[in-house]
Amino acid sequence: RAAAASLVTLGAAGLVGYQRQQSPASSPTRCSPLRRPRHRSLRRLLAGRAALAAEGYRTAANEECARIIKQAMEADPDIQAVAEMNGEFREVPVTYPNPEPTPGSAPTLYGRAVWSDVAADGRLFTPMERRPVVILVHAAVGQQEDFVTWRLRSLAANGYVAFAVDMFGTDHAVWEREEIGKMLSPMKEDRTRVLSRFKAAVKACETLVPCANTDRMAAIGFCFGGMVVLDAARSGEFGGLRSCVSFHGVLDAPELFEKPVKSAPERKRTKVLVWHGDSDPYVPPEKLASFTKQMDDLEMDWEIERFPGIGHAFTRPEKIFESDLSSGFGYDEHAASKSWEETKRCFRKLLNL
Repeated sequence: RAAAASLVTLGAAGLVGYQRQQSPASSPTRCSPLRRPRHRSLRRLLAGRAALAAEGYRTAANEECARIIKQAMEADPDIQAVAEMNGEFREVPVTYPNPEPTPGSAPTLYGRAVWSDVAADGRLFTPMERRPVVILVHAAVGQQEDFVTWRLRSLAANGYVAFAVDMFGTDHAVWEREEIGKMLSPMKEDRTRVLSRFKAAVKACETLVPCANTDRMAAIGFCFGGMVVLDAARSGEFGGLRSCVSFHGVLDAPELFEKPVKSAPERKRTKVLVWHGDSDPYVPPEKLASFTKQMDDLEMDWEIERFPGIGHAFTRPEKIFESDLSSGFGYDEHAASKSWEETKRCFRKLLNL
């Protein structure tokens, strides 16, 4: 694989290093850790948050939101199972070129990969053992936030290489409306930028993460990220993409796919799941109708689950305050649990893990 002979990076879990070493002919080449974290607690796994905070960057909307998300991560049964088996999560930042920088974005994109040496069901992995990839696309604040950290660890605990895409070209999360708008506008104005940055992330994962097998790949996205993974599925350009899942995503019918380049059989290789709150104010009925029509016209293999009376961001446990509810946001335990568990079942089947 096109990986460097040695890779030493400063990750969110501390100094994590891997060095290619030549093994005897009878055994495969492996990556051995240069230094392993001494403690495996979830507190240690959030060390990256402290590093960002020291630079003045937030990884949650406020401290109360950070506390709620941390609590949810600590209660995650899959992450707990890995901890109980003394498993270890590896987190490595992955930087790669931005194919088309836009105002406010850097020439570099800042992703990260997370995997574990043991899965929640007890499976063990050698350091260089290749395994399926789940690409995670962030919401409107960027990938360097606590919610993304939680979901990456949960996916890694299920035996996947979890790769967080950076669609913005910033090395920190963005929380101010003006800055968020500056990041989102170029993506919405030209959806080819969405595909080019998604493509750059897949290439980076394939070439820079030695244990990633992008021939068996899925993608999930939240809010804005849901729009991104749906675009990837509709494009038909990603041969290894077995499934795409949108959680309370932006549902629309971009002109880019009105006359698709790829044929229906190529797009139908990707199973699409859409988890949608019927009271989401950011997806009015007319947009939902046009989205549904386009997906059917493209002959996508897709299904949608609509949760009656549920609004936007229903997977996010911190969206419980009056300011959230009045803006159409709102956590729902049933919708969050059902959508996540069904997604895991889908991935186990389609990724043959």
